[in-house]
Amino acid sequence: MKAIYGAVSESESKNALAVLNEKWGSRYPSAVKVWNDNYRYVQRLFEYPSEIRKMIYTTNAIESFNSALRKVTDRKAAFPNEMSVQKILYLRTLDIIAKWCMPYPNWGVIRGKLDILWCSGWDD
Repeated sequence: MKAIYGAVSESESKNALAVLNEKWGSRYPSAVKVWNDNYRYVQRLFEYPSEIRKMIYTTNAIESFNSALRKVTDRKAAFPNEMSVQKILYLRTLDIIAKWCMPYPNWGVIRGKLDILWCSGWDD
């Protein structure tokens, strides 16, 4: 499956999906059907440069961040109001940011490409 979303091009990704169908389709039809039914979402990855694609499908940092936030919200049974939840999540975010010491690989390149994709035309 990694070959599908980690492919260099959309055509290579389609070939990897065909291999998945051929190799595992008869043994795990439900799982393979999910990939076939949702492949259109994987195709959208190929609208972005490879560095951005990798950042999108590599979710370790996101999962780690969400896990750290869940730790502070799961410990407390109830919050008195919405503002108290926002405050605790904000404070936990500050703690998490302080512990981050490794920059995302190629962040300068990725940031430049994101700026080109999303920020061009905002000054108009």
